[in-house]
Amino acid sequence: ILANDELCNGDNVNIQLTTVTVPYRGIEFNVDAVNNDPEISGYTDRTGLVVSDIITESLTNSGDTARLVLYIISPVTLDILGNQKCFGINDTVEVWVNPTPRVIPVNEATRICDQGITNITLTSPTVMTSGVIEFNYAITVTAPPAIVAGNRATAFSQPVGTQLQFNYTNESDTMQSVFYRI
Repeated sequence: ILANDELCNGDNVNIQLTTVTVPYRGIEFNVDAVNNDPEISGYTDRTGLVVSDIITESLTNSGDTARLVLYIISPVTLDILGNQKCFGINDTVEVWVNPTPRVIPVNEATRICDQGITNITLTSPTVMTSGVIEFNYAITVTAPPAIVAGNRATAFSQPVGTQLQFNYTNESDTMQSVFYRI
């Protein structure tokens, strides 16, 4: 039995059913998919699967925390009529489903003076299996560089908790804007 052990929200689980057992009349597999978290959907129980069948289904995590789905796989030999008869030893496949990461930027200084410093903290309610979340962001300044000087980076990657603190100068007599797309 092989599986993806960690998925992104909406990815497909892929479990290949195999066995070393060679019964006289054949073998089938019954699968119980177990999860008690209401944020997880897309998994189903199955009966009568055969060797080389692949369990493929899209798992969705609508919450903010990685959740575990257990696939309990029971092999069963068949009798002369093709009915399930002798149950074997269960095997379990664990699949973690990560949520879609969310960012909540906290802007402590929505307006700054000439030569002021921005103070934006990157926060997130998301908990991934790896524990690590990084955010990409780009900065857009609508005024030309001669009017607003400061960081105009096009791509950065920063972890949760980072404070975006950049100094800007405004050479004009009107308020100017700097936008962060995270």
